[in-house]
Amino acid sequence: MRNLLDAVWPTDGSIKTLLDLGCGDLWFTAGLPGVETHVGIDLFDQYLEEAYRKQAPGFTGINRDIREFLKECPKKAYDAVLAIDVIEHFEEPQGLWILSQMERVAAKLVIVWTTLGFIEQGPYDNNGVYNPYQEHKWGPAVDSFPATWSVDIYPDWHGARGGGIFAYRFK
Repeated sequence: MRNLLDAVWPTDGSIKTLLDLGCGDLWFTAGLPGVETHVGIDLFDQYLEEAYRKQAPGFTGINRDIREFLKECPKKAYDAVLAIDVIEHFEEPQGLWILSQMERVAAKLVIVWTTLGFIEQGPYDNNGVYNPYQEHKWGPAVDSFPATWSVDIYPDWHGARGGGIFAYRFK
């Protein structure tokens, strides 16, 4: 995943502020080039504690529902907005609303990584940690993204479980 981010991430230092929705433990987003302010939103305290241990430059973690946070964000509040393995944890109408709000809040770049179609997942993460927010509720498709986005498909990303979608838009 980090190689996909690095492939589209601007190297000219133009992305100074980053909103990382469902940031988890910053497994892919810590230390992205040029970022001075990295705001991570996650409802699961344990992940935020792990994120702080990584000591990512400029990181601030907020324990909050991303939908509530987005409602209060001004237009173009952050240079970049990311949601890595996030929107599939919401019902389709909420997931599509989150995508629209990401576009509204981002000034320069929006990036999403999600499942390709529905992949069943219960309330445990890949390390076996119980997290009630881990359950998948929706399976995004290519046409879930606006036509203005670049959408790449990785059919075997999750092995036998299914594929992934990497979608992004420069503004």
